[in-house]
Amino acid sequence: MSFPIAERPEVCSGRKPNSFPGLRSALAALSLPTVPMLLTLALAHTGAYAQTYLDTALAGETYRIQGEYSGTVGTKPYGAQVIAWGNGKFEATMLPGGLPGAGWGSAPTNFKVVTGSTSGSNTVFTTTGWSMVIKAGGAAIEGTGPDGALKMSKVYRESPSLNWAGPADAVKLFDGTQAAFNANWTSGSIVQGKYLSEGSECNKAFADHTLHLEFRAPFEPLEDGQGRGNSGVYVQGRYEVQVLDSFGWMKGQTEHGGAEGWAGGIYDTRPADFNMAMPPLRWETYDIWLVHPKFNGNTKTTNGRITVWFNGVKVQDNVELPGTTPGNFEGESAAGGKLALQDHGGPMWYRNIWAVPGKFVPIPISTRIITDRRAGPTVRTASPSWSGTGVPYMNVLGARRIAAPHGPYLMLYLGEKKAAEDIRK
Repeated sequence: MSFPIAERPEVCSGRKPNSFPGLRSALAALSLPTVPMLLTLALAHTGAYAQTYLDTALAGETYRIQGEYSGTVGTKPYGAQVIAWGNGKFEATMLPGGLPGAGWGSAPTNFKVVTGSTSGSNTVFTTTGWSMVIKAGGAAIEGTGPDGALKMSKVYRESPSLNWAGPADAVKLFDGTQAAFNANWTSGSIVQGKYLSEGSECNKAFADHTLHLEFRAPFEPLEDGQGRGNSGVYVQGRYEVQVLDSFGWMKGQTEHGGAEGWAGGIYDTRPADFNMAMPPLRWETYDIWLVHPKFNGNTKTTNGRITVWFNGVKVQDNVELPGTTPGNFEGESAAGGKLALQDHGGPMWYRNIWAVPGKFVPIPISTRIITDRRAGPTVRTASPSWSGTGVPYMNVLGARRIAAPHGPYLMLYLGEKKAAEDIRK
């Protein structure tokens, strides 16, 4: 069976920690041209074959159908997150009010999952009260829903802190260069000539600190739960903020494993307030403020606390950390700890990693919106002054300023965009 793999040779078979570490390390060390390629391997995975895409150009029509859509059902605003499950199978998570962080609330039952499949050039979704179709290319959804005619357009969102260089006093842990890797990391590797691999451990210790990093999950449509693009950000090497392709999953669903194990969750401890995951093969951000636990000698007197912004939206708010999370790299102590990026057997790329010791750094508030790239030059709207409650953001439907209680909103890409642009250089 052919495994479409581009830009980095990679094998994903099973989802046990450090699956095939020797083979994966050897492949990562090869100096190969950074052009699309096919690596043909056959590896058994619970009776089937694993399939991992690292390049949108090779992911095909299935990937183009998957993604976020925004529009209306009748006169009511709606968002849709369409998830690909491989072999022409899909689910559309329908969200009254809009997309997560853009109008949809966090009520566990306030969504509807509609199943669909591809037949010919159309992907059709049907269930009681819903009938929808996505035509080839995945530019829009049309049909009917319980509130009337349904019309939605594909949207592309990005975190306001994507590519954020941080303040002048930030400690640059990885900027894409070999020099930064050699100076700050004791394991892992550089992939694609500029990204940091999973399985990387930092040599710098921090107590209280702000941490910024960006990650990109692979597209693994045949996987589910913890098998779908799994890694983890171990803050101080002690507390794991889960990294996973959990795009489109909603709290209240049980078929994908516990929500505390989804992206944005404190692993095995607490799920994210919102699932702010973007589709796989898109660059995403974590901005984290960690308050180090207090000690009297070797005795802990006060637990640590953590706040996490996932793609610009606060999903963990000053959460108490009673102890280390499973798989920790080091135990709690009065001393600071070192960042570690978990290797859970699958490819995960990281970039733009920096920390500011001893102080909280607010993430930038952005209300920029980028119009359809085919319509002319990119349009950017600077953050406006705001006197209302909450934080201003742009509504995808009307580009109007409204209060956003959960944090600064995401930059929005409206309309079509070339697949190659999904891998932002």
